[in-house]
Amino acid sequence: MTGRRLNRVARLRLFAGLFAVAVSVLGFAAPALGVASTSGHVSARDSGSAVTVSGTGRFAKLKVTVSQTKNLIDQVVNVTWSGGTPTFQGGQVFGVNYLQMMECWGDDPAGPDRTQCEYGAYAGDSRGGAYVASRQVTYGSSLLDPLEPIKLPAGQQGSLNVPFDSVTGTTVTDGPNPFYDQSSSNEIPFALTTSDGTGQSYFETQTVTQAPGLGCGAPERNKAGQNVPRGCWLVIVPRDNQEVDGTTRRGVTTQTGLLSSPLSMSNWNQRIVVPLSYQPVGSSCSIGAAERATSGDEQITEAMTQWQPALCQHTTAVYGYSQLTDDLIRQQLTASDPGLAFLSRPLPAGSTSPDKKPLYAPVALSGLAIAFNVESQSSFSAPSSVQQRNGTRITSLNLSPRLVAKLLTQSYRDGVVPGATDVNGNPADLTTDPDFLALNPDFKALTFSSGIASMLVPLSPSDATDELWAWVNADTGARAFLDGKPDPWGMKVNPNYANLQLPRDDYPKDDPACQDFPAPQTPLCTLDWFPYASTMHAGARAAGRGDLLLRTTWNFGGNPATWGPTPAQPEGQRAVLALADVATATRDGLPMASLCDDTGNDCVAPNNSSLLAGAASMAPSGVDGVVVPVPSGLKQGAYPITTLTYAATVPSELSVAEAKDYAALLRYAAGPGQATGNEPGQLPLGYVPLPQAMQQQTLAAADSILAVAEHSPSASPSPVAGGETVTVSVGGSGGGSGSGTGSGLGPTAQLSASPAPSARIFTASPLPTATGSGTRALTAARPLGGVRYVLLFALLFGGIAAAAGPGLTVLSRSNRLSTLLRR
Repeated sequence: MTGRRLNRVARLRLFAGLFAVAVSVLGFAAPALGVASTSGHVSARDSGSAVTVSGTGRFAKLKVTVSQTKNLIDQVVNVTWSGGTPTFQGGQVFGVNYLQMMECWGDDPAGPDRTQCEYGAYAGDSRGGAYVASRQVTYGSSLLDPLEPIKLPAGQQGSLNVPFDSVTGTTVTDGPNPFYDQSSSNEIPFALTTSDGTGQSYFETQTVTQAPGLGCGAPERNKAGQNVPRGCWLVIVPRDNQEVDGTTRRGVTTQTGLLSSPLSMSNWNQRIVVPLSYQPVGSSCSIGAAERATSGDEQITEAMTQWQPALCQHTTAVYGYSQLTDDLIRQQLTASDPGLAFLSRPLPAGSTSPDKKPLYAPVALSGLAIAFNVESQSSFSAPSSVQQRNGTRITSLNLSPRLVAKLLTQSYRDGVVPGATDVNGNPADLTTDPDFLALNPDFKALTFSSGIASMLVPLSPSDATDELWAWVNADTGARAFLDGKPDPWGMKVNPNYANLQLPRDDYPKDDPACQDFPAPQTPLCTLDWFPYASTMHAGARAAGRGDLLLRTTWNFGGNPATWGPTPAQPEGQRAVLALADVATATRDGLPMASLCDDTGNDCVAPNNSSLLAGAASMAPSGVDGVVVPVPSGLKQGAYPITTLTYAATVPSELSVAEAKDYAALLRYAAGPGQATGNEPGQLPLGYVPLPQAMQQQTLAAADSILAVAEHSPSASPSPVAGGETVTVSVGGSGGGSGSGTGSGLGPTAQLSASPAPSARIFTASPLPTATGSGTRALTAARPLGGVRYVLLFALLFGGIAAAAGPGLTVLSRSNRLSTLLRR
């Protein structure tokens, strides 16, 4: 296989094709909300609804705890257990003693029928016996389940499956299941029990949007005539070493291990069921209410998704939401109908006339994270204590700016297309890099079947991306590496990234090599081996599934034949990094890396304490009321990529009715919206409640919006129907009365590190000191990246903007937020 250069036209086609894929999966790759992060570790998102259930019969000692069972959305819950028997694992062979999990629907209070469960997408999974990952319950004459009612007629041979009865009324008996497949099913066919009898899995609870055959969260009418969200079930089938015919299996290989499906009646009778209740899917707002346009970047999506249902209960407006790039949001602020925009950096000072000056109000404090799903895989020479952790998730990872620079510049040997030679002599991947091992010594005993040579990054440009690059650029070791100086172990930057201009707001894929194949197979290039995720939300969800989003499997049966999706990494062998906002990584249950300097002495994970310190490290932007990150001036314990989202509008361009509605939104965001929780209207985990000074600034901004609009000659009656806004009380959330006008937080204002009194925070821990000083310009001149040209190309050809995913396009303002953003 040879490496050859990819010409510019081919690169543009690949970018456009990738963007088209992003468009097609918009509904699938929307935001997520999962569990809390504490110094990079995973914990329960809502212990208040945690449930512990016990097994029965020969599994009576087994106790399973589900971290959250109420107010669920499409998210990840933590499933832990004790009292099990250790799984026999030979490599990745699951012979005996493991758990199998699936999501089911069903109206019987005792639990679902096996026909109502989403299972069998991984039939033929080679890690277990022939049928353990399938719905098949006939196994030939050598293995019979005496309790199984599904039988072949006497003398007949063949295979029979448990049918899938969907909530829609459709029954699937054989062939491809139109309701789920490997790319969408949340089933866990193999969940490992460790040597001490405990285990842990991360289960994705899917709503009707992701699993239409189950209907979880869809509105249905109860006996009282009320519309309530449909509940579902988590079903856990424990497996030991006993087969359905009563024989004992040794489990040394797949042939000597268990063979039967968990849906076989003898196995199904051992099931453990946990009821799950969901937040309603779809609009919870009254039809016909006034709709107010808002737009924002990915950093605010989680908060707006959770605030929106409560907002329309406190006002007479429905707040539509469009996810756009930061540049487009700023352009919108210069339009005659600015609406309300959410962004982290303002328009440059003096870029608008004084009578059309935007007003900014802080609404959400969070950060950009490097989320990871890395499962321990030890070498044969590793101590037994390390080998016993095989297949379990690693929850601590340290990364320096130089290591991040290596990942983002395709500088590892496995980070370029096979056959490319530009990085010969460099380590194969992150886990074999002495630079990484110096910061992560526990990895020296590990050997990964699929190394970590890159990370999933979003396609769209953003201010958060610019902030990450600024952090990299401010580090002397990282900057020297990018300038061509080898690191202390001799590793050099990929020459295709030489003299990379930073900061920038995109992630270039500049290595042009392709891998050639005989016809009719077409070449595989960088974007096939190392693709973009359509959004940070999509990248985090893919990481949680072990999916690198590769398209390196030749589809011979296609029309035409082409390269198609590559299966995700199997459980126990996952090793994926993804850039995501902290709230999305939290929703997806992903631990997040601690970010260090090159000495490894200052490693800080995103948590309440470090994000508040990051906000306190921000410096005046030159625009009234707006502070921005300064990567070289971080305070002690500050998280380096803290993000602060502002709501912005131009009060003089608003009608009085619009001003009242937007002011009501700001009062809510600064008041009840700062109370952390997972119920509609609360602040999702992954955000930190705003410091008191910022809450006061936002309340003052709400008053200013009304005051300016009421006295503006351009303010005319709103064309959108709607009545008076009901003012939201903020007394219980530390918001104050909101009296007064002005920007509130001026250049010399001090941040208070005290959250809203009613807020439940997601941990804070003392962290080491970070030092440095200096500032940088908000809008440094830099060339447009290739991605931006491709996005413009995509807009011109096909009208993609009307339907595409977050980062470039608009989620239709006529649709309710929760219709397109997964809940």
